[in-house]
Amino acid sequence: MSKATRRTMISATLVTLVLATLAVSFDVKFDLDRREVSVQQFAGNIFSILTGGEEGNAEEELAQEDPNANTANWRLELWGDVWGDVVGFRRGIAGFGFGESLAERYDKADTRLGEEIQLRNPHNSHLSVLARMGVTGAVLWVILFVVWFRTLSKARRNLQLSEKDQKARLLLWCQLSVIAILINAFFDPTLEGPQVGIWLWFIFGMGSAIAFEGHRERWRRTMERAKARKQLVSGT
Repeated sequence: MSKATRRTMISATLVTLVLATLAVSFDVKFDLDRREVSVQQFAGNIFSILTGGEEGNAEEELAQEDPNANTANWRLELWGDVWGDVVGFRRGIAGFGFGESLAERYDKADTRLGEEIQLRNPHNSHLSVLARMGVTGAVLWVILFVVWFRTLSKARRNLQLSEKDQKARLLLWCQLSVIAILINAFFDPTLEGPQVGIWLWFIFGMGSAIAFEGHRERWRRTMERAKARKQLVSGT
């Protein structure tokens, strides 16, 4: 299998995973002729087939007794409230800031760990960025990682041309690690805690440092070609 084919397969797989994650997170719906089908419903049907019907019934009974027991529906409802409030409210540009507890604002505070330990973010780090910094912060958040991934991809090609395959593979590892962390952040506010947040920005910085070396290799090759052309012209 050629390198181009492998890159295409990896890119297609990553894009598919990201799109599937977004579809499940925001419960994308499709209007058919006779009914409306949602991605969440489709995933739930597959889960019930794999686990059996009894577990699903037990989940429904538990959810009726405790609204917070069914964490999937609870999170999706909270995400929907935050999304609709930020996008359709006057806070859409700058967000709500970092002081307010979003869980208390939407009456979703989880007190199972006690009154003093409560959820502050909507179980989604990316949605936290949108809620606390508004559309402006969310756009900058997306641009940050798009530029980072693009910079590392260019640096990987430069390192491969310089036959520094080990560092090129390390950049690929950095990209895949950050993708995994960002996908996980769709389901939990993991970036707010040190156990994930530290690793995200450490890998982010390490990839940036290695990418700088990759771009320096490109500059070196450019200077060598310019020097060779100059010598060729001088010789003629």
